[in-house]
Amino acid sequence: MSKRPKSLVMGAGERPPNVAVAVLTLQHAALALVFLVYAVLIGKGAGFTSAQQQALVNGTLLACGLGAVLHARGMPWGSGLLAIPIAGPVFMPVAIQAGVAGGPAGVAAVVLLGGLIQWLTGGLMRRIRVLFPPEVCGVVVMMLGVSLLPGALRRAVGIVPGAPVGAIQLDAMWISLFTLAAMVAVSIWLRGGARFFAMLLGCAAGLLATLASRGLSDVALAVGRAEWLAMPELAWPGLSLDAALIPVVLLLAVVSAIDGMGVLIGTDRLDDAQWFRPNLPQLAAGIRAVGTTNVASALLGGTFTGLSGSNLGLAFATGVTSRVVGLCVGVALMAACFLPKLTALVLALPEPVLGGILLYASAYFLVSGADLALSRMLSQRRMLVIGLALAAGIATQAAPEVVRGVDGLAGQIVRSPLALAALVAVALNALFRIGIATSARIEWTVDRAGRARLREALSDLGEQWGLHRETVRQADDALTEAMDLLASRHDPAVPLVVDVRSDEMHLYLRLEHAGAPVQFPERAPTHDEFLDDPDGTARMSAWILRHQARRVSSAPLESPRAVLTLVLEN
Repeated sequence: MSKRPKSLVMGAGERPPNVAVAVLTLQHAALALVFLVYAVLIGKGAGFTSAQQQALVNGTLLACGLGAVLHARGMPWGSGLLAIPIAGPVFMPVAIQAGVAGGPAGVAAVVLLGGLIQWLTGGLMRRIRVLFPPEVCGVVVMMLGVSLLPGALRRAVGIVPGAPVGAIQLDAMWISLFTLAAMVAVSIWLRGGARFFAMLLGCAAGLLATLASRGLSDVALAVGRAEWLAMPELAWPGLSLDAALIPVVLLLAVVSAIDGMGVLIGTDRLDDAQWFRPNLPQLAAGIRAVGTTNVASALLGGTFTGLSGSNLGLAFATGVTSRVVGLCVGVALMAACFLPKLTALVLALPEPVLGGILLYASAYFLVSGADLALSRMLSQRRMLVIGLALAAGIATQAAPEVVRGVDGLAGQIVRSPLALAALVAVALNALFRIGIATSARIEWTVDRAGRARLREALSDLGEQWGLHRETVRQADDALTEAMDLLASRHDPAVPLVVDVRSDEMHLYLRLEHAGAPVQFPERAPTHDEFLDDPDGTARMSAWILRHQARRVSSAPLESPRAVLTLVLEN
């Protein structure tokens, strides 16, 4: 039974008033629409014609609307949560590369492949994550930032196709910097839900700067030519898959799915103040919906999509997670395809404004990737995975002459900083896992010195196994509660022994003890029960353990002993 958080106004299964639904739909739809700039950037970066760019935007928009509806419908079609797909920047470098090589058919092929991978692995994500620990995903995310920087800088200084080599345009620099400064200011200094509109407000600021510097005749002309209402221009581009991109597509599809899991878990947590573990069937259905959205986007001629963390932030700020809002947002996004003036405005954004947005995205990826890579306790092995993978990826940009003579599939991979860094990270992670023990035994006593030894031993294992710091803290707290629980059965002079095992996703604690198996109460003892019952402290500890761990069990051994087993999330 879930408990409503104090900050929640309307939960997933509730229907807000019609006026509130309308306002919230407009907010979420506007936030999702602005991310279409990434589809525009893919089209421009790949050298698509205006018609091809329009078809790319329309296909992406229709797919995002369909995805929002799937999630709102619930299992087995989707997560049953307010989850809004957007055109994300994660696939931008590989989509541009595919577009340059194969045109719209190249983009459709990598998007279709990525969507199929996500759909097929939806129920397996928690198992295959062992191959993609945070340090590997962090390297991939950081290299996304590195890959976006060249295009961002060229647009920011006005070096666009057709311009003289080295011709830096000062007005373009000022427009890009103004756009970037507006996004940074909104993100840092605004409060509440306003900060989630940083990109939208940055675009508005960039257009104002363009108006002051160059005028908006091109934008006005493009929007003016567009009709108010018309059937969306769609085009099935066919498929043209570059084999060199397959490993990168696989990695990015999994990274995007893992990011989607984070959004789904975050949304689910908003609905329940007592949330303590993910809903696995819901996650699997949600990731399959993410994959379905991308398959649909490919078939409609769109680009890769992912779940929006910004829309999750907006849901938190407004206190509304209603599925009705998600359904209406999906319909609104699909309806936007029939408003050519709206999509024309996105397509007509000036290059310096797009450069400012890309600089913001690059900085975000660099920092968030580093945060992800360093989120777990690091051993020498894991530090080398991060360092050597980054060095390999950056080297291809710093010294391109080193790989100039490499031909074929290998040449395409080594000349892509993202592809090379990702593959090196995965390979080194697999190699360096060899020889790492996955189990250990810790002995400690119940005095202060013993507690210090326990904490030190858990910290050492955390570094060796790459555990999250929070997992190590939870293990320490859980063993403390277990000690309180078993205090009446245990001779303080005899050391306690716990067997510890890790399988990357979980941490297992196995503690043998004297006496019968532990009974875990369904509820916490009342105040009177806690004070009056001689076993009140033990009952409270048992109840806390039940809620601290993902799983807890107690089974008899040879009399008079039993074993207590705790499973913690990593």
